[in-house]
Amino acid sequence: MLHFFPASFPDETLYSRVARYHRLTGYRDDRASLHELVGLHTHVVVSDLPSRLSSLLSRFPEGTDCTVEEIVECNTALPYFTAFVPAERRASAMAVMSSSSVSGLKMSLGLMASRLGGKNNLRFCRYCVDADYANYGQPYWHRAHQLPGAWVCQLHEEPLYSLSSEAIQLKRHKLLLPDHKYVTQNSKQLVLVSRQFKAVLRISRLSDIVLRTPFPLASESMNGVHRAHAVSHKLINANGRLRVNGLSQLLNVYACSLPQLEEYAAVQHCMLDWVLKLLRKPKGCACHPMKHILLMDCLRTDDGAHIWCPEEEMSCPVASNGEHKLHATDSRRLIELINVRGYSLSNAAAELGLSTTTVAVAAVRAGIKVRHRPKRISPALRMDVKNSLQEGLSTDETAKKSGISIVSVYRILRMDPQLEQEYKQKRFSASREAHRNRFIGTPSDPATCAWLRKNDRRWLSEHRPENSNGALPRFSVDWSLRDQQLSRRLIEVNATAR
Repeated sequence: MLHFFPASFPDETLYSRVARYHRLTGYRDDRASLHELVGLHTHVVVSDLPSRLSSLLSRFPEGTDCTVEEIVECNTALPYFTAFVPAERRASAMAVMSSSSVSGLKMSLGLMASRLGGKNNLRFCRYCVDADYANYGQPYWHRAHQLPGAWVCQLHEEPLYSLSSEAIQLKRHKLLLPDHKYVTQNSKQLVLVSRQFKAVLRISRLSDIVLRTPFPLASESMNGVHRAHAVSHKLINANGRLRVNGLSQLLNVYACSLPQLEEYAAVQHCMLDWVLKLLRKPKGCACHPMKHILLMDCLRTDDGAHIWCPEEEMSCPVASNGEHKLHATDSRRLIELINVRGYSLSNAAAELGLSTTTVAVAAVRAGIKVRHRPKRISPALRMDVKNSLQEGLSTDETAKKSGISIVSVYRILRMDPQLEQEYKQKRFSASREAHRNRFIGTPSDPATCAWLRKNDRRWLSEHRPENSNGALPRFSVDWSLRDQQLSRRLIEVNATAR
């Protein structure tokens, strides 16, 4: 049980609180403080997503009114990294941070795949250090300074001083504060030209706002926000489709204002691809918050350095179900447009800001009678397409056989839920049979084994080789027989030598 633990300063990292505890105790060895705090002297405390929070909390002095949730919300970067993910995933990440290891947490949040936020940062502002001395008598590490892309102090508009990854790794078991001799000797101020400075300052302020947002922002609602901003730049047509060429030109111009180092270099790799994913229908995949921030800044930036805030986004026009009208189709609104006002599918799509195909599918699923276009696809041709799909032909094969586009094939398929279900079952059965035959011919193929293990585990268990891992049986050495042969050979050699 600890005799005390420092109260948190505003926007302080947990690493900073631990470092201040070490300084206040007067211990000469950092390992003594680590062992006293978490029970492990080799533990590495990081500034963004630390672990062993439950172990630390269990050692707090009696009567301390503090919970793991409060530490996570006030002293870690988890609110930033989970700002655009479901609340369930945030709760799961919080549980991992309470355990003894956060292994896999950054991967589950998409930080490793994006090459953003995977490292431990230690940055500080010299003016913040002076202010901390004046207000609290001790400088400390600010959370907002450690966020990916936040290279400028959002308060003093000054480039931050930063320790290199090598310097941090070398002292990973040390508990350092901004005024430590090692930090002052090895930190360097980030250098930015005027155009880059303005962009990074906006991004730093946006990052700080995201960090302080008290509730997660759903990816679906953010998709509506991004699309609303894209509409203001005339990057979305009336039917809801993106103007990719215009978007690409805008991104190229915006990229020229960004630094070309570290996380900014990583985020500019395939920039158009991830921007299109954010602007199109979300699929539930994790996306790094810095990408949302860059897209907001790109679509909202101007000479006045327009800054986004949550209150401002609440004023965006939304549908009755709470989602932006450019994202979700309200069935009641759709019925009103088509059945009551007599809108055609294309006019309804233009009114809702969606593509005609999306509105057609939603209309069928809502029970609205939709008139087809016999002048383009005749009833006989439509029936022929359905028969081909029922037979199990792929959409490519069906399109070639019928002489229509694959988009039309998908439209016919999606507008008939029963046919869509039958088609999926047929294609799955064909794929399963193909993988079974491939396994019988080549049981050691990794891709085939992986597919069967995921989709046909019972059949794989019945037909795999006897050894547990499913690999080809290997011949083992009969050591007894080999010993006998070697003994006879030695006797023969000894007799020949005599």
